[in-house]
Amino acid sequence: MSAHPREHEELLAALACGERRPDDAQAARTLRECATCAAEWERVRSLSARLERAGVARRAELSELARERPVEGEERVLETLLRMADEERRPRRRALLAWAAAAAVLLAGAWLASRRLSGGDEPLDPTWLGGEGVELVSPVGAVSAPRFEQFRWSYTGDDAETFTLRVHESDGGRPGALVFERPRLKDTTWTPDEDARAKLPARIVWEVEAYDEFRVSLGSRRSEAWLSGR
Repeated sequence: MSAHPREHEELLAALACGERRPDDAQAARTLRECATCAAEWERVRSLSARLERAGVARRAELSELARERPVEGEERVLETLLRMADEERRPRRRALLAWAAAAAVLLAGAWLASRRLSGGDEPLDPTWLGGEGVELVSPVGAVSAPRFEQFRWSYTGDDAETFTLRVHESDGGRPGALVFERPRLKDTTWTPDEDARAKLPARIVWEVEAYDEFRVSLGSRRSEAWLSGR
């Protein structure tokens, strides 16, 4: 019988299905305090992003078709196609989240099976194919400065339309309480103003997530950073 609390499993399922948000107070506390929940949620997010990307090419073709100069009588056809694509996206997104929840259950089952079959304390981590594309440049690790001046990253994957920056308190190298979130950034740099700097603790975990034009996640990366002089 699994030692992982039932209410934690229910919370993970609610997060995967979009019924709860990871920055809700209870969810954030559970993900911060339960290493199993934190690890499973990371796997669900990564798998969900890959499932979402499976349909990006199809929607990109529709978008490209919409940008072409239409011939006579084609405008109404394009409007219909784009409306159908938009209507299809909502139920498809719910289906993908459901697949992600099911995948989380399968991952947990595989984890338990590998422990029983191998007799070891820890199974091998799963290998994900493909790169996320997001690389964090600075701050990373120890920062010899009195404060965090600027956040910089790069992106080498598929075309990204926007980025979302999230900064958390560090909880032993894992994301703790959310300090702030900056969505829909166009550039790969962000400079905090004085109010934002005042909220930053001396040790943080920050994350950048890339999105395409349809707000589908293309991948994310996170890193811990701390002010070495404090």
